[in-house]
Amino acid sequence: MNSNSKSNSASIPSVIRALVQSRSLLLVAILPLCSFLCSFGARLHAAPPCQQQSPACWVARLEDPDPGIRQAARTHLRALGADAVTPLIEGGPSPHLRPQLIALLEEIGPTGLTAYETLLRSARTDLRNRTVRLLGYLDRAIPLEDRLKLLLPRLEDPAGSVRVNAITALGRACRAAPPTEQKRIVSGLIAATGDEDLYVRSAAAYALGAQGGGGLGALLEAFTASPPRHQRLALLAALRMTRDPRILPAVTARLEDTPDREETIALLSTIATLPGPYPPRTLACLERLLIENRLTDVETMKAFAGVLRQGGSATLQIALRHIGDVQEQSARAAAWLLSRMEETARPLVLAELRSPNRYRRGRAALVVGLGRWKGGIAALSPLLEDPDEEVRHFATYSLGLFRAARAIPPLIRALHDPAPPVRATAVAALGKIPDPHAVVPILPLLADPSPEVVSTVCFTLRQRASPKVAEAMVPYLHDPRPQIRATTAVLLGEIGTSPHIPLLQSLLADRERVDERSVADYARQAIARIDARTGQQKNDGSRQ
Repeated sequence: MNSNSKSNSASIPSVIRALVQSRSLLLVAILPLCSFLCSFGARLHAAPPCQQQSPACWVARLEDPDPGIRQAARTHLRALGADAVTPLIEGGPSPHLRPQLIALLEEIGPTGLTAYETLLRSARTDLRNRTVRLLGYLDRAIPLEDRLKLLLPRLEDPAGSVRVNAITALGRACRAAPPTEQKRIVSGLIAATGDEDLYVRSAAAYALGAQGGGGLGALLEAFTASPPRHQRLALLAALRMTRDPRILPAVTARLEDTPDREETIALLSTIATLPGPYPPRTLACLERLLIENRLTDVETMKAFAGVLRQGGSATLQIALRHIGDVQEQSARAAAWLLSRMEETARPLVLAELRSPNRYRRGRAALVVGLGRWKGGIAALSPLLEDPDEEVRHFATYSLGLFRAARAIPPLIRALHDPAPPVRATAVAALGKIPDPHAVVPILPLLADPSPEVVSTVCFTLRQRASPKVAEAMVPYLHDPRPQIRATTAVLLGEIGTSPHIPLLQSLLADRERVDERSVADYARQAIARIDARTGQQKNDGSRQ
């Protein structure tokens, strides 16, 4: 063991000495290494040639896995200058190269300012667009004063897309600008709100609104200076974005004067962005809108409802005061508004159901129905016994708005109301409920003495035609009143089937007249309609 270990240790130096003395082995080991170092140095200082040395080719080399080639590409692109790099910012071969190209332009720095001026004078809209967008990012490479000299004139560019991009770049620059430059930018953006292009006006409004309180004074001054309508709406959109309570007096003053529907909606939407409570002048203006019937459509009322929700109890009282108005339009508008505010208005409206004022009781019932408030059916049912006919009418109508099976029992009670308008309303309300049992109770009203009720029954039965309804109508073919027999025949002609023809034939000898025609004529017409309908169905079945 010892002799072997000594011989092995003694042989190691001799092996090393043999390797060092062997020239052929050294050449074999050194030559590949030299070849690798030479090729790496060549690639480091001169990347493989691009066809015609185009900038796009060098941009593609920025994604090469070899760091030497990537560094060489950056060096060549930097040497080419801003004129060559700028058009490639938006048109790079892959999106993640864009930050690298912008970084290159930042490295080029202010020496590329002339190149941007040249690009902005180009006749190509796409090139001007790319340049303007790029200037919005070069806040470190180009001083703000120089960028404003390039961007502000673009607000007059003949291409709307260039103007929009210039506005976006100016809005970005405005956030970090000192007061003097910020005033210049805001002035330019306010002028852009008067542009004829809707997209330009919208972009300017957004850029101004995104500044928050910055430039608010100039914005309010422009808004109150009676600009053209399209510019005023754009300025109003910018004011709305600020959500600054200082705009409320100016918005209120304009709301008092404008007759324009679209502007009224925009003004109300702006007030709805501001927290309440509102000052007395604003509350008085809102109340005048309601009284003067300026809430003429759903969009305006939705905007007004937004103000009521935001303004607290003082604005809620505006609508509550007017649900009992004798003037129908303002009362119904107030009811609609309150119906959208169940959480806050519920206790106040439910208390109005017991008001001594019949107008307020009726409109309060309408509020509950329009909003389909939870527990509303139970709250409305006692009003069916109200001594006032109009209150019972509103309660019946409101129950029908729920379109729920739970409303069927109280509506059946309303079918026996002494007032024909209430009975007719109950018929229509039952017809709106999808439950099949809701229609059967209205059939006896075919014999109602009121033509209004009978007409409503006929219309409802047509809308809810079914075999069950048709069978329930058959006994009324023998009613002693000719009006009922004729009406039943007409309805069976519309919803009946072949088995009803013999029953209708029993009326062919009936000569009593209704509206200058005999009952037999109505029966004959009904038979013809059933024959035509069933024959058409048979033909359709044979074709299939």
